[in-house]
Amino acid sequence: MGAGLRFGVLGHLEVTRDHSPIIITSCKQRIALATLLLRANQLVTKNELMDRIWESELPMDVLASLHTHMSRLRRSLGEGGGLITRRDLGYAVPASEETLDILRFRHLTTLAAGARGRGDAVREARLLREALGLWRGPALADVDSESLQRDVVPVLEREHTRTQERWFEAEIGLGGAAGVIADLETAVVAHPTYERFWAQLIRAHAQTGRPAEALETYAAARRTLSEELGVEPGSEIQQARRHVPLGDSRHLPPRDATPKAARPLDVPPQVGPAGGGVPMPAELPAGAGAFTGRAAELGRLRTHLTSGRPRPFVAIVGTGGVGKSALAVHAAHQIAGHFPDGQLYVDLHGATPGLRPLRPLDVLGRFLRSCGFAGPAIPGSVDEAAARFRSALYDRRVLVVLDNAHDADQVRPLIPGGLGCGVIVTCRRSLVPLAAAHQSRLGRLPAADAYLLLARLVGPARVDAEPQAAREVVLLCGGLPLRLCAVAARLAAHPAETFGATRDRLAMEQDRLTPATTVA
Repeated sequence: MGAGLRFGVLGHLEVTRDHSPIIITSCKQRIALATLLLRANQLVTKNELMDRIWESELPMDVLASLHTHMSRLRRSLGEGGGLITRRDLGYAVPASEETLDILRFRHLTTLAAGARGRGDAVREARLLREALGLWRGPALADVDSESLQRDVVPVLEREHTRTQERWFEAEIGLGGAAGVIADLETAVVAHPTYERFWAQLIRAHAQTGRPAEALETYAAARRTLSEELGVEPGSEIQQARRHVPLGDSRHLPPRDATPKAARPLDVPPQVGPAGGGVPMPAELPAGAGAFTGRAAELGRLRTHLTSGRPRPFVAIVGTGGVGKSALAVHAAHQIAGHFPDGQLYVDLHGATPGLRPLRPLDVLGRFLRSCGFAGPAIPGSVDEAAARFRSALYDRRVLVVLDNAHDADQVRPLIPGGLGCGVIVTCRRSLVPLAAAHQSRLGRLPAADAYLLLARLVGPARVDAEPQAAREVVLLCGGLPLRLCAVAARLAAHPAETFGATRDRLAMEQDRLTPATTVA
């Protein structure tokens, strides 16, 4: 493979040269490249490529069109177009485990199987963890091919699920259940009817000395399987339930308690004064009615923020327009019930054009007023105000959402002192200086979710009238929800404008802005 070139299909289709991205915007060329990478080191016939690229609607001179697209794709990858080898019957891409993530993933899982066969569980767990770390999201998330999504992606997802299952089992067997509980909770959200994950999560809770959580997980599994499939939990879940230690009643939920997993996550807490006359703020803005996708990201956020760890703190980091604020607010509404003393929210204007970032002292004054302080009780210095804020929330369970932060220095004084409080921060830049923060980098919205978001914003009938043009609009928006919302607002304001006209306008704008590495 070409020097410095790396490819990824375990997530968005990714092409880099010496760590710099090569952006391929042509939908058909992305499909062609994905098809070749999935069959790396093998000949992919022209007929197979044509079927993948055009499905059932072949152009008049399909062979000439294929040659045109492949020629452009080869040039975009450099190496004089020689990386993709052309033969009489088709094309091929050479790759190795060092240059293509799916090959690396399969190599690592093969090594792990060998370690398991030798009884080396430590090495098996390490290799499986490394393999799973290669996944950046759903496979081929932004490749708009019905046949690839139908025929290939489910196979890749099954490989991922089996690898997760083996990793969880290896870690639990080694006594490392505490390290996989968060991932298991995400897995049962993504695969709610997969009984093995539920059983492993019950066992993991039991192993870490949390029988109440194990029983709550069993109740959630039973309810989910009943609602989704109309069946009772199978023998594996039942066996995991029977092995939950029940000897210490201090760890069990009260008789009338509703298990956490059974509580509706999207029901906000009761708004009103807290005990002792202390105000209970409920400042979250309304969530986006058309919020779409992000199931895995939401699962991870919920898991981290409701895991019971002291002062859970998540920083959502990503480029402008990728949907950080929408995700933060949506997640905050879902977990509000876990913070019964209220929710504080502020837009810090860290990247708002025309506005200076808010001063920490001004934000602290606002928060303290929300907590019942007034006038002289609010200090005039940042250090004193931050100390009073920490004291005010020391024994309370409040969720603090710091949206659109400028940097770590702006955020640091705003972190509450209570161990039961949670924090969500959104920021365009990394917040690594905040050591307590769990960094969650948000990628662009996958093409399928972006298409669904557009349909929800403008109405499915309008999208169904021009499905191909709508898909091309989605691709031109680059997986940025903010840009999709802007396009939808324009379409709503101009009912006569077609998706075809919108596509052409966006393409012209992109031609003016596209860097040299971008393929038109």
